[in-house]
Amino acid sequence: MQFKLPKTGAEWWDRLRYLASGTVISAFFIWAIEEALSELLFGLFFAGLRYLGVMPLDPALIEQAAYLASFILPFLFVAFVLAVLYLTYRSGAAAERSDNSAKYRFFRSRYFVVTSFTGVICLAIVAWIFFVGDAPDKTVTAGNAPPPSTPCRKIPPEALVVLFGSNAAWITNDTKDLITFFDQPVLQAVQYENSSQLAIVGLRLYGPDNELMAYIGEHVEWLSQEISAERPDERTVLMRDSAGAVVFLVEYVSERVLRVEGIYKHPKLRGPLVIGKESAQFPPPVALNMTRFCFERTGIAVDETGLRLGVN
Repeated sequence: MQFKLPKTGAEWWDRLRYLASGTVISAFFIWAIEEALSELLFGLFFAGLRYLGVMPLDPALIEQAAYLASFILPFLFVAFVLAVLYLTYRSGAAAERSDNSAKYRFFRSRYFVVTSFTGVICLAIVAWIFFVGDAPDKTVTAGNAPPPSTPCRKIPPEALVVLFGSNAAWITNDTKDLITFFDQPVLQAVQYENSSQLAIVGLRLYGPDNELMAYIGEHVEWLSQEISAERPDERTVLMRDSAGAVVFLVEYVSERVLRVEGIYKHPKLRGPLVIGKESAQFPPPVALNMTRFCFERTGIAVDETGLRLGVN
């Protein structure tokens, strides 16, 4: 195939029209993969790990690597599509010179490329529905319950009050570190600007042998086979272990009040933090059963020295 410059204005117009349409199509592919297919692939990958019941690495590292790969993937995909189209054209040109041109007519057509691509996307969507559909919804909608009495005084009007049983804390940061163990956030949330919705952007739940059972990150969610997620209503998300015990519960009581319960563990802790309807029972080195206590300007934070209070 020889490249020839167009000679007439009509030929130049056709070339420019093809170039513009190709640019638009390529940009659409890049946008679609960046915004949709990359997240779909993340979900399928973590769904496969859920099906196998294993998490070989720290999911945060996997998520970071996948996030970086999402910037490269669209360009690789566009290059792949262009290569397939070029090879299809070459094979079609070769088939036209042979006696078996009719035999390869479909495979050298654009319909073969389009239908193949559409088929792959449909299979991915079906896999997403069946394997990733049980992932928890990270967003909760505020209820309209009246504000409960708390042990905290002088709470700023813009603060989010977090209830840990009868204990409470108030947080004004954009990203709410609700529970932190050894400087590692175990439970994080982000409150949207209109305050009517709140998203769980960080969660780590560990099992009896300190194995990771549930992980929620910015881009992906992963649950082991030992954990099931439930949505009793729009303001509540909870998780149960294989014995049916509630190991995680978040209820967005109102636009300024969030309730947290559950059983939170960490490999460095000598026991679980158990938050019930009334009390928060801390393992060593804190070793306290706390009720009606105000954690002030922070959530629950535990390190080697014990319980940290009033730290943003």
